[in-house]
Amino acid sequence: MDPIFTEIATTLATKAAGGLWDLVKAKLSKRKDGAAALELAKDAPPESARVHVLAEEIQRDAAADPVFEQALRVHWQQANISQVTTNITNTFSGRADGPVIQVGQQFNK
Repeated sequence: MDPIFTEIATTLATKAAGGLWDLVKAKLSKRKDGAAALELAKDAPPESARVHVLAEEIQRDAAADPVFEQALRVHWQQANISQVTTNITNTFSGRADGPVIQVGQQFNK
């Protein structure tokens, strides 16, 4: 199995990416097995069988629909970039007699 589908399923189970959730829900809801897998994976532990089944359902739909697969990968990349850019912490200690400006570089996966 392509690891991206497991990562997507884990993210969906923890409801960590709204746009990704909407995309997958719209697609999987069209099939009974897909809708059931999505519902069962809600709040499931990341390494659980329920998340693995969801990953398989997502992969099944992605294999059958290249447009859906591409949209998944784009949403997944955006979700990862958002997590990277929002997990930055700037710390300043000491005394400043004027404005403090911190310049850095963003690294993407």
